[in-house]
Amino acid sequence: MRSFLLVTICQLFLLPLALAKTGDAPGPHSTASNSTFAPAGQMTDGVPPPVVHDANQSDHFEWLQIQGFWVQVRLPQGMDVNKSEHYTETINLLNRQLERVKGVLPKPAIAKLQSGVFIYIVDNCTHGGYVNYYRFDDVPDQGWIGLHCFQYLRNILADAYHGGETVHGSPVWGNSGLILHEMAHAWHDLIVDDGWENRMIKEFYQHARHCIGNTNKNDPYYWETDEAEFFADFTVMYYLSHWDSPGEVWNMQFKYRRLIISLWKEFVYQNWESTLASC
Repeated sequence: MRSFLLVTICQLFLLPLALAKTGDAPGPHSTASNSTFAPAGQMTDGVPPPVVHDANQSDHFEWLQIQGFWVQVRLPQGMDVNKSEHYTETINLLNRQLERVKGVLPKPAIAKLQSGVFIYIVDNCTHGGYVNYYRFDDVPDQGWIGLHCFQYLRNILADAYHGGETVHGSPVWGNSGLILHEMAHAWHDLIVDDGWENRMIKEFYQHARHCIGNTNKNDPYYWETDEAEFFADFTVMYYLSHWDSPGEVWNMQFKYRRLIISLWKEFVYQNWESTLASC
């Protein structure tokens, strides 16, 4: 299992960038046994799970339900009555992103994500703004997507697709697929057979790196980071039709389309090994 200290940082104009940090929330492939916002139980009859709070944190929070997903917002003291402009715009933008997720993913997948994935927002900008997926050892069937710093989130959640420009191989699509990307991490971890160790994803990842990875190996595409980013980025590429590589590479090859569809619709991809025999 991935390191406790790995955190995914989501840059304003780039796809999430995995960086090693200390003292922050666990990262996109990690688990932890305790945390400020570790869930303590399952959701029952529409009631969100209780949370375990660190002694150094205020209990000043509220639960929202947005597009069928439970969202916990930790509020700065005094914000419960007159919420800031940053707060209001962040919630509205999150609603739009979740609406997009519901609009593109299969309905059975949405139902599973709504019952097993919770979103946590905190207006803490100490370490800058970032978004990450994480899970806790003591609640193995629940995942959390953490969003940090209202002012930063207000910018990163906004749509600003620039028509195919790329920055270091990553599409400048305004992070319109940011939450979908993190939901793909949750699906990979919680639902896909064998989770992070799924053999089909691992082998498709190696095949893609060899066949369509950046020819400049000193400047790889973001999806080349590891199998988790490969699956998450290809999910966004398929469902939002934003290609990570310019030119003819993304006519998205049938084998990759089939991979993503089979994993999200949970059917067996017959004879997938034979499709990897050549580029």
